[in-house]
Amino acid sequence: MIKYIIACAFLIGFNSEILAQSLEGKVLGNNKELSGVRILDLKTDSEYSTNSEGNFSIQNVEFPVRLRFSYIGFQSEVLEFQKEDQNIVIKLQKGIDELSEVLLFSPNIPQSIRQTPAAVSLISSEDLERTDNFNFIQNFNYVPGVFVGQGALNTNKINIRGIGARSQYSTNRIKAYINGIPLTTAEGELTLDDFDSEIIDRVEIFKGPVSSVFGAGLGGAINLYTNRNLENQKSLRAGYQAGSFNTQ
Repeated sequence: MIKYIIACAFLIGFNSEILAQSLEGKVLGNNKELSGVRILDLKTDSEYSTNSEGNFSIQNVEFPVRLRFSYIGFQSEVLEFQKEDQNIVIKLQKGIDELSEVLLFSPNIPQSIRQTPAAVSLISSEDLERTDNFNFIQNFNYVPGVFVGQGALNTNKINIRGIGARSQYSTNRIKAYINGIPLTTAEGELTLDDFDSEIIDRVEIFKGPVSSVFGAGLGGAINLYTNRNLENQKSLRAGYQAGSFNTQ
């Protein structure tokens, strides 16, 4: 009787030890933890998945076991495990038919000029105050690579690296914005003669093609910014300027 009890206890302990076996690990893709990876037991058709940190835990495993790991954008992987393990690391390979991730570094994101991946020149409010306010576009002539041709106060042609002055009475192939609002017409023409330099706080000039950021602008882009600190204030300002040819 005692031998029978011992044998039963041994069998129960042996079966519980088998049922207690487990597999634990992590699934990576491109050296990043993958959340929601589908794990299929090919013998029992049981399904599991990884958590938000890419970890998985499978209890009561009957070895040997074959598991399929699948995730969108990655090649499925079928692996066989012979014994219990708690330190498994599965690395899925990128799918052949999947394009690699594309990262866009847009100058629209506020950042320092040194870190902007484009040729940018800045005209500050102090620079605008050094010249007259009859036509603030003439300040663009102080920017390397930019030339402004003027026939009258309302016929300015902006030329950025040789592009922009092919239109007869205006500028084309150059994008312009004021506080993010487009100023270029649907035909691609640009006129900045209507703006008073008193409302302009600074000007950013992007030289060269910037279609991926500002749209189809072969010559570049001009960003005008007004003084936001004066938007909710009431003020009065007067000034007088005089120049050659009886300009007052």
